[in-house]
Amino acid sequence: MSCRVSTDPPLAGLRVTITIYQARDLLAQDRSIFGKRKSSDPYVKVFYKDALIGKTSVKKKTLDPQWNHSVKHVIGCDDGEKVQHAAPSASGLGPKFHLVLLDKDMGTADDPLGQVYIPINIHGIIEPQWFPIQTGKQGEKYYCKKAKGEIQVSIEITTLLLPDIVRGNVVPLRMPGKKKLLKVGLGWNVTQRQRPIDLDVSCVALDTTGKVSMTETVYFSNLVNPNGSIKHSGDEREGMQTVGENDDREQIIMDLDRLPDHIVAYVLLVTVATPGVDFSQITSARVRISSGSSGIGLCAFRPAYEGENTALFCMRISRSFKKGRSGKAWSLSTIGDVDPSARDFGTLIPEIKGYCRDLFPNTDIDPNER
Repeated sequence: MSCRVSTDPPLAGLRVTITIYQARDLLAQDRSIFGKRKSSDPYVKVFYKDALIGKTSVKKKTLDPQWNHSVKHVIGCDDGEKVQHAAPSASGLGPKFHLVLLDKDMGTADDPLGQVYIPINIHGIIEPQWFPIQTGKQGEKYYCKKAKGEIQVSIEITTLLLPDIVRGNVVPLRMPGKKKLLKVGLGWNVTQRQRPIDLDVSCVALDTTGKVSMTETVYFSNLVNPNGSIKHSGDEREGMQTVGENDDREQIIMDLDRLPDHIVAYVLLVTVATPGVDFSQITSARVRISSGSSGIGLCAFRPAYEGENTALFCMRISRSFKKGRSGKAWSLSTIGDVDPSARDFGTLIPEIKGYCRDLFPNTDIDPNER
């Protein structure tokens, strides 16, 4: 049997544009020649999750600056789902932009003028809106006791969909950012009435001879490979006792630039470890592959779509391999096949090797290998 690549949810991330138009009635921090505070040289820094993602220009000697400046940022699939599923009344609890207003000073540290948190709502803020400038919390870096005024902002959101990866096709694995990190996230929920359920995600390594390398294979009993380029978050044996969460229960992070040269391919799969349970009973189970740096989704699977099975072969990551030598570029191919009875990858070695037959055409596969 085979398992379809999920189109539910198809979200890969959100492209968000925040436009800062103007502010008014700001705090005066600069003194005149007579010693009175009459003006400021304001500008705005934009943060997302404590990371600086943009800033406006400095406007000289004004308390009513106009910037008309836009900052674009891509939000990964995890935060994107939180934005999508948040109730309007709870939007303030989800992802948000942090705007910090500062007075530019020459030769000394810039003075805080106040700050604003702008919730990211799935519908965006189409029309410019005014937000009151807050003091922040005492003791924080940008705390401003006398903060005042308002800032005008709009937010535009575009949904990014998962790429259409045809099952079996091999596509180049191009990862944005300086670090080429790949994240495999396994998530599932159980209700209060259900017993604990244990799912496992495994990353099985095949070396240049086509054999499974147990030392390089990462799973619940071997959480890190020898050089630390693949890391498993640990075995989650119960799932979450809540419904509607989207956080991963288990993760595998792969640093593509540091993967060992003698490994040619990795097969990633998920198994149901709990006896008497199959994927059809865990309708919330999902596997999502995304960039570990940007959070942008690449593909996703819903194991429950194909019924009573206990193992799902998600995908293969491989590099070019000719005349016994490994290349540097990595490729991804989705598999999407299932097995009705296997509870761990150890009973699936022949199948795992079979998915790499094109890389090792002369390798014999023993159907009884375990």
